[in-house]
Amino acid sequence: MAEEHVFTGVWITDDAFAALSPLRVFHRENAPMLSAHDASKQNAHILFRDTFTVTDRSAVTVCISADDYFKLYINGKFVMQGPAPSYPFLYRYNEADISAYVREGVNTLAVHTYYQGLVNRVWVSGDHRHGLLYDICEGTRVVACSRAGVKTHRHTAYAALDVIGYDTQFAERYDARAREVGFEQEHFCDEYWQSALPRRVTDYTLVRQRTAPLEIYTMPPAAVRVAKNEVFLDVGREIVGAPQFFATGRAGDTVEILCGEECNADGTVRYDMRCNCVYRDEMVLSGGRDEWRPFDYKAFRYVCLRFPDGVRIQDAAVQVRHYPFAPVRFFAASTPALQQVYDLCADTLHYGVQEGYLDCPSREKGQYFGDACYSATAHVWLTGRTELMEKLIEDALASTRIDAGGMALGPAAYMQETAEFPLMICVLLWVYYRLGGNIEFAESCLPAAEGIVSCYLKRYGMPLNKVDKWIVVEWPDSARDGYDFDLMPCKAVDAANNVLNAYMLFALRALARLRRALRKPANDTLCQTFAAAYRRTFYRENEARFTDGSKSEHTSFAAQIFGALTGVADGDEALRANVLSLIDRKQLSACNLFVTPVLFLLLQKWGEKERLYDLIADKNAWRNMLAQGATTTFEAFGKEKKWNTSLFHTMFAFPVCFLAQDGQDLFSLLFS
Repeated sequence: MAEEHVFTGVWITDDAFAALSPLRVFHRENAPMLSAHDASKQNAHILFRDTFTVTDRSAVTVCISADDYFKLYINGKFVMQGPAPSYPFLYRYNEADISAYVREGVNTLAVHTYYQGLVNRVWVSGDHRHGLLYDICEGTRVVACSRAGVKTHRHTAYAALDVIGYDTQFAERYDARAREVGFEQEHFCDEYWQSALPRRVTDYTLVRQRTAPLEIYTMPPAAVRVAKNEVFLDVGREIVGAPQFFATGRAGDTVEILCGEECNADGTVRYDMRCNCVYRDEMVLSGGRDEWRPFDYKAFRYVCLRFPDGVRIQDAAVQVRHYPFAPVRFFAASTPALQQVYDLCADTLHYGVQEGYLDCPSREKGQYFGDACYSATAHVWLTGRTELMEKLIEDALASTRIDAGGMALGPAAYMQETAEFPLMICVLLWVYYRLGGNIEFAESCLPAAEGIVSCYLKRYGMPLNKVDKWIVVEWPDSARDGYDFDLMPCKAVDAANNVLNAYMLFALRALARLRRALRKPANDTLCQTFAAAYRRTFYRENEARFTDGSKSEHTSFAAQIFGALTGVADGDEALRANVLSLIDRKQLSACNLFVTPVLFLLLQKWGEKERLYDLIADKNAWRNMLAQGATTTFEAFGKEKKWNTSLFHTMFAFPVCFLAQDGQDLFSLLFS
């Protein structure tokens, strides 16, 4: 790997943030946050301008980072944005060749930075950390850097209308009359701006962002409907991004921007979405030709622009953003139904993967480590690109800095613990290696992953018991098939949970396999001892079934599927017969996000390809999403299956792992 850049520049900000010390936002979920954030600092759009001189434009690079986020312009042209969400102790900076944007002589750098200030799943924000850091280099010579005296000013065009989703983002009111509109242009007058100040306290550990920049481009709408005071756009599919248009009218006129994933019965955009996001923004016109310039992004398909008499909308389209997507594996469909499901899942990964594997790009906009394991596996399975999976693994293992047992999501300031997710990351490390990941990276992550399983064993024993994290098993709870265990968040129950202990066994075995692959001694005795404890605690041999918990005799769908996949009862033909009969009877009616992929792995293990394909093509599963108008996978098998269903949920794209194959099935890859 390339050496890290050593910055000449220093972290700079404006006078409202310069003297602030970072707040400690990290804690275990059931512990309080130690410091209260200052709400008056929220939604801060802070601009910077600088000039630099280039004598040879053939090799000019920029290294840049910001907290929470930046958009970079050179000589009036948009260059890039970032960084990907990061913990301060593993903070990314972007590096890019900007030779195509500069000229010999004087050049203008302009940066729009943003401090959101909400404690949520999106960023590590609400911590009083705001700043910008950059070096511009001509070859090895630094020609400009962030420093005291760089021009800065608040962008007064932006105001918050409301908070969207689970404190996910602010609805935006953009006033095109603001003096800062056009700040990125070379000849913009910044004489009234102030001088930036260095941050008094900085505590970042900087690492180069190895992931690729997002692809950002304009997509024309598939359909446009124009009425007297309204323009309606149908993009033709769900995307992640923002509406894009120009408007002319009287100064002070307001355009209302409504976005949604679906339409109401009367054909209007459902902007008060079922996933608990209200997508309503405003633009106030200047009297000239104004461009809608939102800073944040949304997930949507439909747009409605409403405006008063005299306003004219021009060049309406959408700006799309996603991670680069170029599949190397494909699926030759045996039936049209399977092809439709494959296409739906592939499109979900194409348009849904962002700077991380987000749970959904609307309601949470955060990276849940458990969900992300499946999104990442499917994404790498199709594309062969492992760098974003590396970031996921790094993020998840870095969360052990907050608690040795790891967190449920991140990088974020919102603290949540789900017991299965850190163990799933341990398995993912082995998947990463098997999918062609970098050996040195896998080896560097092994100690932290082994630290998670050691923490679990030390805290919770063998089998795991009295676990003070949320054990989710399956979500939503209506899909748990009556799983007989108290699954309240962070409640330590005096019983051992079947599914959680199955994940622990999977993790122990995965790390042992990785050790052997790296030519290190593996603790096979621990794996065997834990497997014996699992079988002894949960398996009822006389009845060929697994129970939900150590103090329950109930057998749920999840208990049987996870128990069978552990292999502790392999060779018991009665168990196999019971499980296949259960699958034939219940199909996918007793599972959803987390049990279904395990079910598919079990069918692959047993060579039940036809049963597997029948489930993928079931009219009540992915095909039901399609029947309800899906262009991306839902969070459940139908819109009404949850009270807050996201209609764009990348984890549910995992069937591509069982459809697109190159002589390698996923079970063999994971368990051989």
